[in-house]
This record gives sequence, structure tokens and C-alpha cells, in this order.
Amino acid sequence: MVMVSAHRPADLEAVRAAAALGVDFVELDVQRCRDGVLVLAHDAWVLDGRRRVLLSDLTHAELVRLRPRSTTTVAECLEVLGGRARAHVDLKLTSPPELYARPADTWEVAAVRQVVEAVGDGRAVITSDVPASVRAVRAWARAHGHEDLLVGLSLGADPPAPLWRRGLRLAVELLAPGRPLRACDATLVVANKALARLTAARWARRHDLPLLVWTVDDDRELVRWLRSGAWLVATNRPARALALR
Repeated sequence: MVMVSAHRPADLEAVRAAAALGVDFVELDVQRCRDGVLVLAHDAWVLDGRRRVLLSDLTHAELVRLRPRSTTTVAECLEVLGGRARAHVDLKLTSPPELYARPADTWEVAAVRQVVEAVGDGRAVITSDVPASVRAVRAWARAHGHEDLLVGLSLGADPPAPLWRRGLRLAVELLAPGRPLRACDATLVVANKALARLTAARWARRHDLPLLVWTVDDDRELVRWLRSGAWLVATNRPARALALR
């Protein structure tokens, strides 16, 4: 049976509501404050009046002062999920470049370690659109006996970069998805629905790797992927996905 992940809940109440639906996974977008506290946030910045401030430049206390009603820690989310749903952790943070020479020292590994300690290997999947992040987490997982932890590189994402670099990345992911996946040792194929339909789903089946498809909201597309042999489908309409399943 294809599993369902509730895509990008914005706060603790949304996480609680998603878990209550009976979904298999709840997606947690993870950013890191300056003092190391992990928070639920998709964007890398917040508004201080009219000025954009990088979330990574703020301590957790400073962030709470700016967003007192909408700041949720990852620890709070994991506690809410408990045994009700598994955690799809999408890493939005990156480390200073020099830390990638020692994977265990990266901020991504510190975040994943916290998740694994809270819920265990089998109740979490880790995704990122940054190859260095995936590579670091996989190196740590292999070295510390966490081979069952699924770690995937998101194909079809569009991270900030010069236009030519973004185009080159997309071309490689479309024509040769195995190249970036093998380069970062991913154990999970993560692809947006268009790229999955074109090449990534076939590559995943051929190499016997689980496939996570995002973000699928249309009824017809949901039915397609729920019948497809995908492993996990991320959607903004989890209740509808469960009903169709």
C-alpha cells in the first residue's frame, strides 16, 4: 500500500491535525536557529518589521519574540507525532562549508541525530535538495549503524543558484537521475511529480529503491501515484489522499 505524507504543516496545531487524520508520515521542514535549536520553518528568513532576517542569525528566543504565535520546535513536533505518525524530515538547513569534511560535525547530522534519538530509524525519513547534506547524513548513518534510515535527495527542486546552474542541475536530474543519487549515496529517490513521471520512477523501480513523490494534490494525479507502486506520496490534501486510497 502506498503511504501518504501530509505536506508542510505550518505549526504545531497543523502537525497535530495531520497526525489525527491517520496519515503515515507528517513532513517537517527543519531550519536551525543560531543557538542550535531546530524549528519548523520552510523559509530561511523571517520579517522583522519590513526587514528580512535570516532565521539562522537568530537565537530561538529572538525568533520567538518576532513570531510568538507561530514558532514551533522540532522537538515539540516529534513529541506530538509520538506513535501516531512517522516523521518525514526535510532539511532546509546547511552547514558552513568547512564542516562537510567531518560529516559527524555537520548541522544536518546533529538534526538527524535528534530525530533518530526521539523516534528511531524506522519511524523517520530524511530528505534534502542539497547533495552535500545527503552525503553527510549517509556517511554518519553508515558509520553509526543506522543503515535502515532512509535518506533521499530531492530531484526537481529549484534551490537558489544562478540560472545556468539550475538549468544544468535539472537537465542532469532529468536525463541521468542516477548520477546525483549515486554521488551522494541516497537510499531513497525523492522527486517532484513531473520528474517522477518522466524518468525518476522508472529509475527507482529499476534499481529497487523506494520512491517518494511530491507534491501531489490533483485527484487524478493522486490516484495515479497511489496505484503506481510509489512508496510514499506527499500531498497538501492528506484527507483526500487517504479517502482515495
